[in-house]
Amino acid sequence: MSRVTAAEPDLLGLAELTQTLHQAAGDGSVLVVIDPDLADGARTYGDLCSGVHRIDLGADLLADRARLYGALTHEIAHHALGHLTARRPWLRVCQAAAVAAVVFLLTGYPWPATAAVALAVAAYLVDARQQRREELAADAHSVALLNAAGLPGHTIVAATLAAGPADPWWHRAGGWIGGSHPTMRSRQAAVSGR
Repeated sequence: MSRVTAAEPDLLGLAELTQTLHQAAGDGSVLVVIDPDLADGARTYGDLCSGVHRIDLGADLLADRARLYGALTHEIAHHALGHLTARRPWLRVCQAAAVAAVVFLLTGYPWPATAAVALAVAAYLVDARQQRREELAADAHSVALLNAAGLPGHTIVAATLAAGPADPWWHRAGGWIGGSHPTMRSRQAAVSGR
């Protein structure tokens, strides 16, 4: 049995906004799915089977229009900026180096294994840095897309970021270096132009 919420009547408005934002981004079609398991999160990816750009939005976002619009626009911005189809060479280097490290260890070559592990870690950190840059770029592009749709882009994106969960202390203290997302403070500063 499906759960009916008070926010469901606005799904038509969400569909119209999605179409408007995609036109502003110059993109093709998109499939938006409401996923109760995501809570107030969102994700985007290209469906490998169909080739369709898909955005999954957490069901809890339906209760807050500004956060819903901000999350939707952020995911569309990732697609518009080519982040879904961008090649990630450092991730491939990381994977290859990790495999080489295992092979070296299994064949009794500890020093080459150590060098391969070091290369894998370095490549992982470079790839994580690129992902953080993509997040900041998607935040900034979200403002432009919302403005192009006739909405107050800066206000919506700033409200979305402000309403997001606070970063854990370990993330603020340097854990962000190995993560795919920058600190919330960095994201807010990037959107405000500071």
